Amino acid sequence: MNVTCTNPSPRRSTITIFCFVIGVLFFIPSSAVANAAESVPFYCPTEKVHVSCGDLHHDLDYYGYPKAKSGYYSSIKIHGPYTSKHLNQCGTGYITRKWKIKYHYDWYWCEQTIYVDPSHGYGFDAGKHVYWPKDYHMKDCGGNMHPDYMPKGYNWPDYDYHGCSKVGVTYKDKAYPYNPYHHGSHGYGYGHKPCKVIYRTWEMIDWCQYNNSSYGSGWGSGYGSGYGSKGKWEYVQKIFVYDHEAPVIKSCPKDVEIHSGDCDGEKVYVKIPKVQATDNCGHVAVTYSRKYLGDGGYGSHSGYSSGSSGTVFYGGGVNYSGADASGYYHPGKTKVTFKAFDVCGNYAECEVIVDVKAVDKVPPTPIGLSKITAVLMQMDDNDGMIEVPAEAFNISSYDNCTPSEKLKYSLDRNTFTCADFGPNEVKFIVTDQAGNSDYIIVEVEVQANSFECLGGVISGNVSNDAGQMVGEVEVKLMDGMVKMTGVDGMFEFDKIPLGRNLEISAHKEGGYAENVDMYDFALLSLHVDGIRPLRDPRHLIAADIDGNKVIDYSDLLLLHRVIAGIEHDFRGNASWKFYPSDYTFPDTVDAMDIEMPKYYNITPYNGGDKEVLFKGIKVGDLGSLPGLDPEEVDQRSRENRILTNNQLLQAGEVTTIPFRFEENQTANTMQLSLGFDANRFDLMEVKPGVLSDRGSLSFSAPDEQGVITATWFSMSEQLFSKDEVLFELIVKSRTTAQLDRSLAITTNYADPKIVGVESGTRNLALGFDDVDLEESLILFQNSPNPFAERTMIGVYITEEGQGNLQIRDVSGRAVWSHSQHYQKGYHEHEISADQLGMSGLLFYSFRQGDKELTKKMMQVR
Repeated sequence: MNVTCTNPSPRRSTITIFCFVIGVLFFIPSSAVANAAESVPFYCPTEKVHVSCGDLHHDLDYYGYPKAKSGYYSSIKIHGPYTSKHLNQCGTGYITRKWKIKYHYDWYWCEQTIYVDPSHGYGFDAGKHVYWPKDYHMKDCGGNMHPDYMPKGYNWPDYDYHGCSKVGVTYKDKAYPYNPYHHGSHGYGYGHKPCKVIYRTWEMIDWCQYNNSSYGSGWGSGYGSGYGSKGKWEYVQKIFVYDHEAPVIKSCPKDVEIHSGDCDGEKVYVKIPKVQATDNCGHVAVTYSRKYLGDGGYGSHSGYSSGSSGTVFYGGGVNYSGADASGYYHPGKTKVTFKAFDVCGNYAECEVIVDVKAVDKVPPTPIGLSKITAVLMQMDDNDGMIEVPAEAFNISSYDNCTPSEKLKYSLDRNTFTCADFGPNEVKFIVTDQAGNSDYIIVEVEVQANSFECLGGVISGNVSNDAGQMVGEVEVKLMDGMVKMTGVDGMFEFDKIPLGRNLEISAHKEGGYAENVDMYDFALLSLHVDGIRPLRDPRHLIAADIDGNKVIDYSDLLLLHRVIAGIEHDFRGNASWKFYPSDYTFPDTVDAMDIEMPKYYNITPYNGGDKEVLFKGIKVGDLGSLPGLDPEEVDQRSRENRILTNNQLLQAGEVTTIPFRFEENQTANTMQLSLGFDANRFDLMEVKPGVLSDRGSLSFSAPDEQGVITATWFSMSEQLFSKDEVLFELIVKSRTTAQLDRSLAITTNYADPKIVGVESGTRNLALGFDDVDLEESLILFQNSPNPFAERTMIGVYITEEGQGNLQIRDVSGRAVWSHSQHYQKGYHEHEISADQLGMSGLLFYSFRQGDKELTKKMMQVR
């Protein structure tokens, strides 16, 4: 087994040998002391060293280090020292020093501990080691008194102790006015005494000695010694401050002139701004004095009795302390002198003249009636006028100086006409002999008993519940005063009889189908069937179509007949119902029991501008399709066409006319009125198409002018392609006619439009496919034939160009001729017997280019 042994660092002067066996570690202790072992070829330093705090040498080798014995210098290798300090903030504790020594193949340790002990009977003492700052004389208040800016010897305490101590220094300043009895004479040579003394109290603490719980005397000098616990010292340094600079008065009040407000010349309170002053040496004290100068006007006041607030100097004035000279002053002039003193006795002053004018400036006190009634007298121009005397309002007005019988009374206006009819606020003014005046607000009620005043303006507008203005509404103010609203819904009355109780009402005749369409029919149907009841009271009122206070199928039928143009009114019920816009519908009353106010009342009307607003409920208008923009409902710029084939209808023939959309469309409702010439063809039948498959479709019978109305609705939006036939008309022609000149969409009964929740509102227009009706020129038989007064000749032109229509007698002589440029299509000419000048058998022919057609006709008397 291989063994290697080393000599590690000694513990407590003990040599320990470490032996290492491969794979095993074990220890063999030795009792030999390194410093005493004869076999060790070196010396260790003293193991324990004690020094006092403050005596520790800066070079620790001063306390020894290992040395090789004679003859072993070359075989000894010393490493170290390895130093570890364990000292507190005051420098006491211990220091360990270690050296590692190699001799041949063995290792040894030397160790030394230096103990730094507290001083015994000796330490930092401010009485021995500190040079305190001396008293200082500062020649002006502008100097910087911080120790950093003061000369050496007057700034910070100086100390040169370097023992075990930790010293902290602070100071506090407190200023006092200079008092020679306290501070003694100085002989400073500055011409006068100091202004103030700064007591700078220095405090010094050695935190290595200080213990707040142990007591002992400190050490101090200067102005009073300080006493405290051990390790704490105080010292008072005095800084004497001198000043030659006077304070600065920054705001001296201006001269004051005030009226006493008392015709007996009594003193009056005068407000004077405070004096503000500053000084380079700190605090400023302000005083003032009053000196009466006379000229009181109501007698001379030679002095003031100030009571306890000042010192009286009759004829010379009164002195007061403080910067506020406000107070009571007698009539006349008073000189007020302000003085500002600094702590060194320097001062500045300024003067103010207070001039109290003993003149009556107190206004009288008006006491009068609050209201009187004035009746206008009729003038030659049929207007009225009256003058109201101001004295009529006075009851017991009074003044401090002027007797009541000498007070003057006036109104800011005392003449009134019809323009002032009713209550008028005026000022009742009372003025005293000194010209002072005051007023109260009174009322003049202007009336006209023997004639009628006209005036004022009443204006307003009429709108529906959606905020859209309603035109052509008759607004009635009173008998003989009626206005119609324009398209903006506005109305205005002027020259109104004043003093009357007015009832303003709104009424509109006709327009039953206005704002009513198949969507309203659908909403009413859902309500009647109980599927979706109407909730809004205004919609319920609008749903009572026949006005019998019951909403049922009779209302549903009547609404549909009006939409379809079959009925033209609501069977005695009004088309519109109007009420004042400030009316609130009750939510606890059945809508059928609600009696809306019909009038806007003004009780009474006394002139001026008055605004009157009405709201209107359109009977039958139950709302718009959900999702539509309200502004889009009345949009007229969007237009879609419904198409049919343009045809030439021959007399006596039966023709089918199909209708379809020009483009693919989606819709919930559709309505339109078709007008055809009842003199040219008869409507035989209406055949429904896809409209009846996808919703509810209804047609009205043609009226005497040949107008029929189609209405359709679906609760869900339906899609129609442009190739689908919506419906068909089957007609029989009485005369030959071209379809596009005999059929049109009208607005007689229904506003032509389609509406979709998603697609919005679109107007409908009728269009015709432009197709070739015939391939050759056609001349039609005149109708009627024979004829007595008039007859009609028709011709169909296949090509645009010049043409000529001519009528000849049996001899071939032309009796009538007409030439023009013809467009392609059907044309008619009306011929009267007077144009021909003869009767009997006639021949008429039409020539265009190289084509000519001829027919016969008979004119009888």
